[in-house]
Amino acid sequence: MASGISPAEAAGLVGGLPERTQSALVEHFESGLSWGKAVESVLLFLTDTERSVLVAAEASGTLPTSIERLSEQRKQRAAFKVKMVLAMLYPFFIIHFAILIVPIQHIIDGDYGAYAKVLGMIYLPLWSFGGLMIIWSRIFPTQSRSLLRRVPLFGKYSLHRDMASLSETLAACGLAGLNLEYSWAMAASSVGSQRFLKLGESVLILIAQGKPVSDAFSEYRWLPQYFVQQHKVGERTGQLVDNLETVSYTHLTLPTNREV
Repeated sequence: MASGISPAEAAGLVGGLPERTQSALVEHFESGLSWGKAVESVLLFLTDTERSVLVAAEASGTLPTSIERLSEQRKQRAAFKVKMVLAMLYPFFIIHFAILIVPIQHIIDGDYGAYAKVLGMIYLPLWSFGGLMIIWSRIFPTQSRSLLRRVPLFGKYSLHRDMASLSETLAACGLAGLNLEYSWAMAASSVGSQRFLKLGESVLILIAQGKPVSDAFSEYRWLPQYFVQQHKVGERTGQLVDNLETVSYTHLTLPTNREV
Protein backbone atom coordinates (compact mmCIF):
# COMPACT_ATOMS: atom_id res chain seq x y z
CA MET A 1 0.00 0.00 0.00
CA ALA A 2 2.86 2.38 0.72
CA SER A 3 4.03 1.87 -2.87
CA GLY A 4 0.69 2.96 -4.27
CA ILE A 5 -1.11 -0.31 -5.07
CA SER A 6 -4.80 -0.59 -4.24
CA PRO A 7 -6.07 -2.15 -1.00
CA ALA A 8 -7.64 -5.01 -3.00
CA GLU A 9 -4.31 -5.83 -4.67
CA ALA A 10 -2.47 -5.55 -1.36
CA ALA A 11 -4.99 -7.90 0.29
CA GLY A 12 -4.44 -10.42 -2.51
CA LEU A 13 -0.70 -10.42 -1.89
CA VAL A 14 -0.93 -10.90 1.86
CA GLY A 15 0.39 -14.20 3.19
CA GLY A 16 -0.66 -15.92 6.40
CA LEU A 17 -4.39 -15.22 6.20
CA PRO A 18 -6.90 -18.08 5.80
CA GLU A 19 -7.95 -18.37 2.16
CA ARG A 20 -11.57 -17.60 2.95
CA THR A 21 -10.67 -14.48 4.92
CA GLN A 22 -8.29 -13.28 2.22
CA SER A 23 -10.89 -13.77 -0.52
CA ALA A 24 -13.53 -11.96 1.51
CA LEU A 25 -11.11 -9.08 2.12
CA VAL A 26 -10.31 -8.75 -1.60
CA GLU A 27 -14.01 -8.78 -2.50
CA HIS A 28 -14.66 -6.23 0.23
CA PHE A 29 -12.15 -3.74 -1.18
CA GLU A 30 -13.12 -4.40 -4.81
CA SER A 31 -16.67 -3.38 -3.92
CA GLY A 32 -15.30 -0.03 -2.72
CA LEU A 33 -15.87 -0.45 1.00
CA SER A 34 -13.54 1.11 3.60
CA TRP A 35 -11.15 -0.36 6.15
CA GLY A 36 -13.65 0.59 8.83
CA LYS A 37 -16.18 -1.80 7.31
CA ALA A 38 -13.48 -4.42 6.80
CA VAL A 39 -12.50 -4.61 10.46
CA GLU A 40 -16.16 -4.98 11.42
CA SER A 41 -17.15 -7.70 8.95
CA VAL A 42 -13.96 -9.48 7.80
CA LEU A 43 -10.99 -8.94 10.11
CA LEU A 44 -12.71 -10.36 13.18
CA PHE A 45 -9.45 -11.70 14.65
CA LEU A 46 -8.22 -8.17 15.37
CA THR A 47 -8.43 -6.76 18.88
CA ASP A 48 -10.67 -3.78 19.67
CA THR A 49 -7.58 -1.59 19.92
CA GLU A 50 -6.26 -2.69 16.52
CA ARG A 51 -9.64 -2.05 14.93
CA SER A 52 -9.84 1.45 16.38
CA VAL A 53 -6.28 2.19 15.27
CA LEU A 54 -6.95 1.07 11.68
CA VAL A 55 -10.14 3.12 11.42
CA ALA A 56 -8.41 6.22 12.78
CA ALA A 57 -5.32 5.63 10.62
CA GLU A 58 -7.46 5.47 7.48
CA ALA A 59 -9.04 8.82 8.37
CA SER A 60 -5.67 10.43 9.15
CA GLY A 61 -3.83 9.05 6.09
CA THR A 62 -1.35 6.98 8.10
CA LEU A 63 -2.80 3.56 7.23
CA PRO A 64 0.32 1.94 5.64
CA THR A 65 2.56 2.96 8.52
CA SER A 66 0.01 1.90 11.13
CA ILE A 67 -0.47 -1.52 9.51
CA GLU A 68 3.29 -2.05 9.39
CA ARG A 69 3.72 -1.16 13.05
CA LEU A 70 0.76 -3.26 14.19
CA SER A 71 2.26 -6.19 12.29
CA GLU A 72 5.62 -5.69 13.98
CA GLN A 73 3.95 -5.48 17.38
CA ARG A 74 2.17 -8.78 16.76
CA LYS A 75 5.49 -10.43 15.89
CA GLN A 76 7.08 -9.11 19.07
CA ARG A 77 4.16 -10.30 21.20
CA ALA A 78 4.33 -13.76 19.63
CA ALA A 79 8.05 -14.01 20.43
CA PHE A 80 7.36 -12.86 23.99
CA LYS A 81 4.68 -15.54 24.44
CA VAL A 82 7.26 -18.16 23.48
CA LYS A 83 9.51 -16.85 26.27
CA MET A 84 6.66 -17.12 28.76
CA VAL A 85 5.86 -20.69 27.72
CA LEU A 86 9.51 -21.69 28.07
CA ALA A 87 9.60 -20.06 31.50
CA MET A 88 6.58 -22.13 32.54
CA LEU A 89 7.96 -25.38 31.11
CA TYR A 90 11.30 -25.11 32.92
CA PRO A 91 9.96 -25.64 36.48
CA PHE A 92 7.54 -28.24 35.07
CA PHE A 93 10.42 -30.39 33.81
CA ILE A 94 12.48 -29.81 36.96
CA ILE A 95 9.61 -31.00 39.17
CA HIS A 96 9.02 -34.10 37.04
CA PHE A 97 12.70 -34.98 37.00
CA ALA A 98 12.85 -34.64 40.80
CA ILE A 99 9.82 -36.91 41.16
CA LEU A 100 11.52 -39.56 39.05
CA ILE A 101 14.63 -39.42 41.25
CA VAL A 102 13.00 -39.47 44.71
CA PRO A 103 11.77 -43.12 44.67
CA ILE A 104 14.87 -44.40 42.83
CA GLN A 105 15.62 -46.76 45.75
CA HIS A 106 12.78 -49.00 44.53
CA ILE A 107 14.60 -49.38 41.19
CA ILE A 108 17.82 -50.25 43.00
CA ASP A 109 15.94 -52.88 45.00
CA GLY A 110 14.38 -54.25 41.83
CA ASP A 111 10.83 -53.45 42.96
CA TYR A 112 9.56 -51.83 39.76
CA GLY A 113 5.93 -52.20 40.80
CA ALA A 114 6.47 -50.11 43.93
CA TYR A 115 8.35 -47.53 41.86
CA ALA A 116 5.45 -47.24 39.41
CA LYS A 117 2.95 -47.03 42.27
CA VAL A 118 4.83 -44.16 43.94
CA LEU A 119 5.06 -42.29 40.64
CA GLY A 120 1.33 -42.76 40.07
CA MET A 121 0.50 -41.47 43.56
CA ILE A 122 2.47 -38.28 42.82
CA TYR A 123 1.86 -37.73 39.12
CA LEU A 124 -1.88 -38.39 39.08
CA PRO A 125 -2.80 -35.60 41.56
CA LEU A 126 -0.20 -33.30 39.97
CA TRP A 127 -1.53 -33.78 36.43
CA SER A 128 -5.12 -33.55 37.65
CA PHE A 129 -4.35 -30.24 39.32
CA GLY A 130 -2.57 -28.99 36.19
CA GLY A 131 -5.51 -30.01 33.99
CA LEU A 132 -7.96 -28.23 36.26
CA MET A 133 -5.79 -25.10 36.19
CA ILE A 134 -5.73 -25.14 32.37
CA ILE A 135 -9.52 -25.50 32.23
CA TRP A 136 -9.93 -22.74 34.83
CA SER A 137 -7.65 -20.42 32.84
CA ARG A 138 -9.76 -20.98 29.73
CA ILE A 139 -13.00 -20.25 31.54
CA PHE A 140 -11.67 -17.35 33.63
CA PRO A 141 -8.77 -15.81 31.62
CA THR A 142 -8.78 -12.51 33.51
CA GLN A 143 -8.55 -14.18 36.92
CA SER A 144 -5.83 -16.55 35.73
CA ARG A 145 -3.70 -13.66 34.46
CA SER A 146 -4.20 -11.90 37.78
CA LEU A 147 -3.03 -15.03 39.61
CA LEU A 148 0.07 -15.37 37.43
CA ARG A 149 1.01 -11.76 38.17
CA ARG A 150 1.36 -12.75 41.84
CA VAL A 151 3.86 -15.53 41.12
CA PRO A 152 7.40 -14.02 41.32
CA LEU A 153 8.81 -15.64 38.16
CA PHE A 154 5.74 -15.03 36.03
CA GLY A 155 5.14 -11.66 37.71
CA LYS A 156 8.22 -10.23 35.99
CA TYR A 157 7.08 -11.53 32.63
CA SER A 158 3.58 -10.20 33.25
CA LEU A 159 4.83 -6.71 34.10
CA HIS A 160 6.98 -6.59 30.95
CA ARG A 161 4.06 -7.85 28.86
CA ASP A 162 1.63 -5.35 30.39
CA MET A 163 4.00 -2.41 29.98
CA ALA A 164 4.65 -3.41 26.38
CA SER A 165 0.91 -3.64 25.72
CA LEU A 166 0.25 -0.24 27.28
CA SER A 167 3.12 1.43 25.42
CA GLU A 168 2.43 -0.09 22.01
CA THR A 169 -1.27 0.73 22.21
CA LEU A 170 -0.56 4.34 23.15
CA ALA A 171 1.98 4.60 20.32
CA ALA A 172 -0.39 3.08 17.75
CA CYS A 173 -3.26 5.33 18.81
CA GLY A 174 -1.01 8.39 18.72
CA LEU A 175 0.30 7.53 15.26
CA ALA A 176 -3.26 7.03 13.99
CA GLY A 177 -4.26 10.47 15.24
CA LEU A 178 -6.56 9.41 18.07
CA ASN A 179 -6.95 11.95 20.86
CA LEU A 180 -5.08 11.50 24.12
CA GLU A 181 -8.14 10.75 26.25
CA TYR A 182 -9.38 7.98 23.96
CA SER A 183 -5.86 6.58 23.58
CA TRP A 184 -5.34 6.19 27.33
CA ALA A 185 -8.82 4.73 27.87
CA MET A 186 -8.15 2.16 25.15
CA ALA A 187 -4.59 1.42 26.30
CA ALA A 188 -5.47 0.93 29.97
CA SER A 189 -8.37 -1.40 29.16
CA SER A 190 -6.29 -3.41 26.66
CA VAL A 191 -3.91 -4.56 29.41
CA GLY A 192 -6.66 -6.30 31.37
CA SER A 193 -5.20 -5.46 34.79
CA GLN A 194 -6.95 -3.67 37.64
CA ARG A 195 -3.94 -1.55 38.53
CA PHE A 196 -3.62 -0.33 34.94
CA LEU A 197 -7.31 0.57 34.92
CA LYS A 198 -6.71 2.68 38.05
CA LEU A 199 -3.73 4.31 36.35
CA GLY A 200 -5.93 5.07 33.33
CA GLU A 201 -8.58 6.66 35.54
CA SER A 202 -5.98 8.96 37.16
CA VAL A 203 -4.59 9.92 33.76
CA LEU A 204 -8.02 10.73 32.35
CA ILE A 205 -8.69 13.06 35.30
CA LEU A 206 -5.44 14.93 34.59
CA ILE A 207 -6.22 15.15 30.87
CA ALA A 208 -9.62 16.68 31.69
CA GLN A 209 -7.81 19.22 33.89
CA GLY A 210 -5.35 20.05 31.11
CA LYS A 211 -2.34 18.73 33.03
CA PRO A 212 0.53 16.53 31.74
CA VAL A 213 -0.15 12.80 31.82
CA SER A 214 3.17 12.11 33.54
CA ASP A 215 1.99 13.99 36.65
CA ALA A 216 -0.03 10.87 37.56
CA PHE A 217 2.94 8.52 37.53
CA SER A 218 4.32 9.50 40.94
CA GLU A 219 1.34 7.83 42.64
CA TYR A 220 2.13 4.48 41.00
CA ARG A 221 5.54 3.41 42.23
CA TRP A 222 5.31 0.04 40.50
CA LEU A 223 5.67 1.76 37.13
CA PRO A 224 9.17 1.11 35.70
CA GLN A 225 11.35 4.21 35.77
CA TYR A 226 12.33 3.67 32.16
CA PHE A 227 8.72 4.10 31.06
CA VAL A 228 8.27 7.18 33.27
CA GLN A 229 11.43 8.82 31.95
CA GLN A 230 10.74 8.07 28.30
CA HIS A 231 7.17 9.35 28.62
CA LYS A 232 8.25 12.59 30.26
CA VAL A 233 10.94 13.19 27.63
CA GLY A 234 8.46 12.41 24.86
CA GLU A 235 5.93 14.88 26.24
CA ARG A 236 8.51 17.66 26.26
CA THR A 237 10.17 16.92 22.91
CA GLY A 238 7.15 15.86 20.85
CA GLN A 239 8.67 12.41 20.28
CA LEU A 240 6.20 10.54 22.48
CA VAL A 241 5.15 7.97 19.86
CA ASP A 242 8.77 7.03 19.08
CA ASN A 243 9.66 6.84 22.78
CA LEU A 244 6.66 4.63 23.55
CA GLU A 245 7.59 2.26 20.75
CA THR A 246 11.08 2.04 22.19
CA VAL A 247 9.63 1.24 25.61
CA SER A 248 7.40 -1.46 24.12
CA TYR A 249 10.28 -3.09 22.26
CA THR A 250 12.49 -2.96 25.35
CA HIS A 251 9.94 -4.71 27.56
CA LEU A 252 9.20 -7.40 24.97
CA THR A 253 12.89 -8.23 24.51
CA LEU A 254 13.98 -7.90 28.12
CA PRO A 255 15.26 -11.00 29.98
CA THR A 256 13.38 -11.95 33.14
CA ASN A 257 16.34 -11.35 35.42
CA ARG A 258 16.57 -7.66 34.63
CA GLU A 259 14.43 -4.76 35.64
CA VAL A 260 13.87 -1.57 33.66
